[in-house]
Amino acid sequence: MQEESVIRMASHQVALKADEQKLQRELERWYKEKGLSTPTLKETMDRFSDYPTSLVKDVIGLLQREGQLVKVSETLYYAQEIIAPLIASVKRTIEEEGEIDAPRFKALTGLTRKFSIPILEYLDRIKVTMRIGDKRVLRRKS
Repeated sequence: MQEESVIRMASHQVALKADEQKLQRELERWYKEKGLSTPTLKETMDRFSDYPTSLVKDVIGLLQREGQLVKVSETLYYAQEIIAPLIASVKRTIEEEGEIDAPRFKALTGLTRKFSIPILEYLDRIKVTMRIGDKRVLRRKS
C-alpha cells in the first residue's frame, strides 16, 4: 500500500511506545477540546514542548494519516469529529441558500477570518465547494 511517499505492507500497523501513546491521546484531546478555534501548529508545539518537536510532528502526521486530524492549512489542523459536522453544515447552508461567502460563513460558525478563510480554501481544495468571485457554491459531482 502506498500513502504519499510512504510504501508499506497493507497489514502493517504503527506501534507506538508508551510515551508516544500518551502524547497521541493528549494531542487528540487537545484538538477536540479546542473545537473550531483550533490551535496553530506553533501553539501546539508550545503546549507540548516537553516532548521533542520531531516526535510531536510525527504523531500529528500519524493522526492525520489515521484520519483523526485533518490538515486544513500548513498551520491549522482540526479533529475530524470537529470538522466533519462543519462541512455538513456548510453543505446544508449552500443547498438552502445557493451559495456562501466569507461573511456568511463567519456568521454561521462564529469564527474569525484567521480560521474562516483557511477552512473555505480547504473546502475548495477537497472539492466540496468551488469559488466563484467572492462566493462559494457546491461543486457538482461529475
